[in-house]
Amino acid sequence: MGLFSRNWAGEAMAKAANALAGFRYSSKEMTEEEKLAAEEAKEKSQKEKEAAKRERKDLRAKRKINSDAGSLGEEDTQELKWFEEGGVVETTDEELIEAAHKVYTDEATMFGRDRKIANDWAYQLSDESFIEGMVSSDAGEQEYIQLVEMLAQFIEMSKKYFRENYGTPEDPIEKGTFMSAYKRYKSGKNVYEPKGVKDAMPWQAYEQSLMGLESSDVSFRIESGVPTISRKGVIMPLAEDQRNPQPFMPQLAQIQQPESNIG
Repeated sequence: MGLFSRNWAGEAMAKAANALAGFRYSSKEMTEEEKLAAEEAKEKSQKEKEAAKRERKDLRAKRKINSDAGSLGEEDTQELKWFEEGGVVETTDEELIEAAHKVYTDEATMFGRDRKIANDWAYQLSDESFIEGMVSSDAGEQEYIQLVEMLAQFIEMSKKYFRENYGTPEDPIEKGTFMSAYKRYKSGKNVYEPKGVKDAMPWQAYEQSLMGLESSDVSFRIESGVPTISRKGVIMPLAEDQRNPQPFMPQLAQIQQPESNIG
């Protein structure tokens, strides 16, 4: 019997292929016009970054030439500071959104860790020897179909997790997303001060959380029909993998008022 002689095999593999194709980019098929627009936007963004780099270099050269004479103006000094800090000290909502767009990746639809798991999962499902081991019984057929459906569910859950936690540049600055945390960092202000609280979680902690979610130091295998992950020598069922449902939620703490010496 041929590998794909049964309808279930072909249908299940098509489902797996569709799931895999949709996890990196939006499930919506892009038109040629949309693809062209995306490429132009990417090229424009790259040119803007290169222009900013050249301008920063020119400002540093100007400072070096004029520093001995003390002729570097205040405006140039402030502009150079802005560049050296990567475009920090934004003031308006529009400027913060613009700054967030510079680091926002609109192509990704899930974090790198989940993407690695989905890749490994789909690769094993498409492996001929793996499929051949499944076609020998009706139970094997059903198990394979279930594994494909589990992959599709994992991808959808991972995309939802990414949308809810990475966020968009337009997110309110107080929201518990990475984009909102980035905007708070860029503003340099305590946006929660009117409520008498502050975010006790430093920016470095937000960066570390993102790095952990983007890390690809995890491998995936289906062992005895069970989706399993391995990381740093620790093997566990994927269903037991616990992660923070809101990794970028600010840790609000009361602002300590200075003690009064009147008494």
